[in-house]
Amino acid sequence: MGGYWEFPGGKREQGETIEECLRRELVEELGVEIKVGETFLDSCYRYPTRKIRLTTLRGVIISGEPQPIGCEALRWVLPHELLRYPLCPPDMEVAEKILMERKE
Repeated sequence: MGGYWEFPGGKREQGETIEECLRRELVEELGVEIKVGETFLDSCYRYPTRKIRLTTLRGVIISGEPQPIGCEALRWVLPHELLRYPLCPPDMEVAEKILMERKE
């Protein structure tokens, strides 16, 4: 999805839990280690050629400083700034839930 912003993460490898996948992906993409928390959102999205399941988890950085290792750029933004960026459709759903949660 060139030109779109995405939350970090990626495909789960065979035999890997979702939590293990997130920890691995964040080391590979951002150079940080995290403590994985509970599920924030679990949804499915259908693209014209495929369907994906997006499981979004809460997490806390326990070591490292985020760097754009496995991506072109990195932005650390406040929740109200999320919609200033063109997000992939599945990530838009996550951003909207973040914003709704902040209003409650």
